[in-house]
Amino acid sequence: MVDFLSGIVPTRSKKSKELISTDVENSASSYKFTFSVEIVPLCRDDLICLPPKLAKSFGNIGQLVLCHKIAGNTVHLLDPAML
Repeated sequence: MVDFLSGIVPTRSKKSKELISTDVENSASSYKFTFSVEIVPLCRDDLICLPPKLAKSFGNIGQLVLCHKIAGNTVHLLDPAML
């Protein structure tokens, strides 16, 4: 499920496992797996205000940009001042 979500929208995920029990005689262990997925809170045509440092690192674009498209793990931004 985590791989599926990561292929559709930009995500940040975290995986952890916890030892539940161990059987020494059979060399068997039981684990509890937990997955946490954070999905980017953006939609198409959203107006985004970038921090000045980030806007400068993107090629000196303006701080106010539009989210044009979200495809896989990429977010396409448009600078309205450049149109």
